[in-house]
Amino acid sequence: MSLKQFWKNSAGNVTVLMGMAILPVLLAVGAGVDIARQVNVQTKMQAAADAAILAGGASHLPTAGQVKKVVEDYLKADGGEDALKSVSGFDIKVDTKAGIYSVNIKGTIDTGMMNLAGFPTLNVGAYSEIAVPYEGAEIVLVLDNTASMSSEGRLDALKIAAKNLVSTILTQKQSSTYVKIAIVPFSDYVNVGMANRTQNWMNVPADWTQVVKNVASVTYPNATGCHNVNAVWNNDGVPTPYTYQVCSNPGTPVTTYSDQTYKHQWYGCVGSRDNPLDEGIASANAKPYPGLLDQGCTQPITDLTDKVSDLNADIDGMSASG
Repeated sequence: MSLKQFWKNSAGNVTVLMGMAILPVLLAVGAGVDIARQVNVQTKMQAAADAAILAGGASHLPTAGQVKKVVEDYLKADGGEDALKSVSGFDIKVDTKAGIYSVNIKGTIDTGMMNLAGFPTLNVGAYSEIAVPYEGAEIVLVLDNTASMSSEGRLDALKIAAKNLVSTILTQKQSSTYVKIAIVPFSDYVNVGMANRTQNWMNVPADWTQVVKNVASVTYPNATGCHNVNAVWNNDGVPTPYTYQVCSNPGTPVTTYSDQTYKHQWYGCVGSRDNPLDEGIASANAKPYPGLLDQGCTQPITDLTDKVSDLNADIDGMSASG
């Protein structure tokens, strides 16, 4: 084959082009994995920074070294050893006189595929700051109890982290310091507790009973060829199995009529106020929160307390729903 024929020959072009394109594709996939690792480590760092600052502000840890130890302990307790290995420096400032605590965590993680593109490391870090008066603090843990928390061990991890935080804050605080913690589980709604029904910041309709006459009920007592079918539905992103019955011959339906009594009750669930009050706490007395009848929700909130055993028991009692 002459040189002129060689340049005109197009055989195998697709293979050559695919070979040239495969490297960018692999780099893109590898970059996604590296970035996912970066986000995971950074999330754990931020949680550790927040926990350390809350502990510092609540217990008035007097030195930066003590605050740093809280960060390290939290990372270890929360399974964040990989994040801890990525830390290159702690910039911790403690002003006990002003009640200002801040922590700035910096670090890097080694990359895999992105290293081939000239990016051997990715930056990770977190910053958190708290300002509290010297006399102490009131802290509220608002904890996700939606159905998606039932998968991949999320709720168990949340319970461990929450109890670690409670223990860190309340066991390290000075005996003379006022520190209390409350817990607000949430799913579709928040349960403020039945005891708060008559509070001036609540507007709960009265329970009532409804009687509906001659409600039709249709049954198929003569159905044959019935069998159960297993299926799965999506509950807040969690695949949830259920079973229903299918009959090849339903037979003649039988309709009966009866009076039905429905009790409409309040179980402690609270909804949002109308916009723009749904995004704030201002004017709580002027515009009460609506109590919702016939709604189920999470376990009731835990009022401010400094009893570790009570807080841990309520955290352990949380379940994912809604």
